[in-house]
Parts: sequence; C-alpha cells; structure tokens
Amino acid sequence: MGEGTASAAGTLLRSAVADLDARAVAEHDPQGHAHALGFLAAAQMGAGNVSASEELADRALAAAEGIGDVWGTAAAVSVRARHALVHGDLAAARREGESAARLFSAVGDRWGLLQTVFPRAALHEIAGEYPQASRLHEEGLAIAEELGLRTEAGKRLCALGRSALLAGAYEESRQRHADALRLAREQTTGPGRPTPGSDSPWLPGAPATWSAPRSTCGRC
Repeated sequence: MGEGTASAAGTLLRSAVADLDARAVAEHDPQGHAHALGFLAAAQMGAGNVSASEELADRALAAAEGIGDVWGTAAAVSVRARHALVHGDLAAARREGESAARLFSAVGDRWGLLQTVFPRAALHEIAGEYPQASRLHEEGLAIAEELGLRTEAGKRLCALGRSALLAGAYEESRQRHADALRLAREQTTGPGRPTPGSDSPWLPGAPATWSAPRSTCGRC
C-alpha cells in the first residue's frame, strides 16, 4: 500500500472499503469493523484522497463511539486532526490532536500516540513555538525507536531537522538531516537494491541511476 502511484493506491483502497461493507463485518465484529474503517481512513489520507478519508474517519468514529471503543475512537480522531490541518482549521486540529493523544495514553498505546505527533507538532511550528515542536518530535523519535519503526524514526529525525532550521539552529539541523539521510540509505540499500557507487548528485557514492528517497519532511 505504501508503494506505487496515488491513483493505484486509491483504487485498492476503494476496493477494500467495498469488500469490507459487502461482508457486513459490522454485524459480526463491530470493533474490527470500526478499526478497519479507521485504518482505511488513514490509508486514504496517505494516498492523498482527503474527501474519502474524511468520510471513512467519520464512519469509523461513529462506529467506535457507538460501542464505547476508546482505541477506535482515538484512531479515528487522530486522522481527523490531519484533516483539520489540511483545511487550515487550527482550532479543530488542536482539539482533535490533543483528544487523540489523551485517549491513546489512557489505553497505553505508544504506537497510537506516535500517530498524534505530527498534527500537534505542526501547530507549534505554525505558532513559532519550535522548542515545543522539537520536544514532541523527540518523543515521537523515542517511541519509533522503541517499537523498531525505522521509517517513522527517519520522519522524526527529518522533522527535528526542520524545527531546528526554523529556529536558526543550523548545525543541529544539518546533523538531524544527516542522521535521517543515513537511516534512509540503510533502508534503501538492502538485498536486491542498488549498491552505492560514485557518481550520484544526491548521495556520496550512489550510482546516478539510483534516485534518492523522496523527502517526507513536508508531511512528517
């Protein structure tokens, strides 16, 4: 799901939603149905289909709240916080992001708490509160490392680099981005992938035919 074009991902996601509804999962496993809707909402957001994501997140929230499922409610609300950011509704983004963080903390879900870092930190950056944004990204980095989520760890490092840059801490920014790049290289030079050579304009020693990983800083 994380690879390919946005349109291809959207097609797969629409198929998954149709299949989920066709099986009437809600009647047999209401909690599983609510969770699936929440995950699909997050996936649609990742594929760039905000309207579909909003519809699914609203359905997930209604389903989770209907059965008193705290985790499912938190998952849906965390996606809605991202929706609010997209629409520039900072008050809603703050409300939804903080609510999701409280709910995930209440059930002790560290992975879920990690999902709330981006919208909450983004609000601090928008307000010019860079130390607070960095603190949240540091917390997210610690969680990602604890859970062994290397891609998420790379995103947090990249975000820390951005926060440092905005705060004028240029050497710290350079180091954070260097660490993020190192982690990205470690993940893209595994078995069956190109071995770094000597003539890439992106990475020292990488072949010109190998494109550097796309930056995720803009949405981390």
